[in-house]
Amino acid sequence: MSHPPSRHGGARPAGRPRPRSAAAPAASSRPSGPERNIRLLIEYEGTRYAGWQIQKAQRTVMGEILRAIETTLGESPRLIGAGRTDAGVHAEAQVANFLTRAVLPAGGIAESLNTVLPADINVLRAEDALLSFHARHDAVARRYRYQIASRRSAFFKRFIWWVRRPLDLERMKAAAGALLGRHDFTSFADRTAEIPEPRVRVFAAGLRGGDFLTSFTIEADHFLPRMVRRIVGVLVQIGLGELPPEAIARYLHEVVDDPARWTAPPSGLFLERVLYPAEGGPGLERGPRRVARPCGSERGRRAKRVWRAQWSGSRAQQSGAARAAEACLAARRDLRPRPGMSQVAPLLSGRPPVAILPAARHRRTVSLP
Repeated sequence: MSHPPSRHGGARPAGRPRPRSAAAPAASSRPSGPERNIRLLIEYEGTRYAGWQIQKAQRTVMGEILRAIETTLGESPRLIGAGRTDAGVHAEAQVANFLTRAVLPAGGIAESLNTVLPADINVLRAEDALLSFHARHDAVARRYRYQIASRRSAFFKRFIWWVRRPLDLERMKAAAGALLGRHDFTSFADRTAEIPEPRVRVFAAGLRGGDFLTSFTIEADHFLPRMVRRIVGVLVQIGLGELPPEAIARYLHEVVDDPARWTAPPSGLFLERVLYPAEGGPGLERGPRRVARPCGSERGRRAKRVWRAQWSGSRAQQSGAARAAEACLAARRDLRPRPGMSQVAPLLSGRPPVAILPAARHRRTVSLP
């Protein structure tokens, strides 16, 4: 069997391995420090991506971040995101976490990732979190914002939906009030996707408008695929006078396919914030401190028992510790506040109409004419 010539003109010896690629660090150079859980706060413009989640033969936000982690840290961890945004949807404060043995400080990890990430993805902050932290399961609420423009824009096209006909904002506000509370949102979901829990608890929903921009904001414990965009589509139909304000309530009580016809484009949708219990989740800032963290330090002790059992405990110890941790999480979910149905959009009161647009590193607030 012949060997390809080396760069010095001779054949490569049979036992000599091929040189490694620069993008794949040698095993000896991989991080070997204690295991850490890194929490990332990320902003991105989703125009060029097929969504957050990894997809075969598609460019995704998660895929770009994982590639950056492999390049800078020499690891290929599992990256967990708080919200799975669709293709073309943006995020101002996506939260993600991954386990690593890198010894680089958290701030240095953020800087390293930003040096190799594309310009439309930016890590705002990286910090060490508890090993038990899970970006998706620990979140108690997500907040989305949709931006509707009443005129054509040379600058904001990728961040708005231009509706050419005038909208009746009061009709839309009246309809949005029906969203509050816990409802079955199957009519607003993409039923080709897996939907483990169609009932969603909406903590706040409302609209605010100006001369140029109308913003719809909704905060809930979780969201179904296409849910926000189809709610916006129905609200626009109500604002145009094509549907009555009672249409939202009817679609929440009946499973119909009508909202799919009016799905709003992804360009105007932003994941605005992900909320956690210790950071003022919905209603928690108004209750006693023990309600904000119902498990207290006991949750940490139970989590530690899970970790120890995974390494040295018996199968019975493992299952018992896991059940204790799950019971704690279930108790926390049961203590979530149930806001009154009459509270419409408390998040939006007293704020002037503004257009929030993503920037390279910081959010820019642009006052409307």
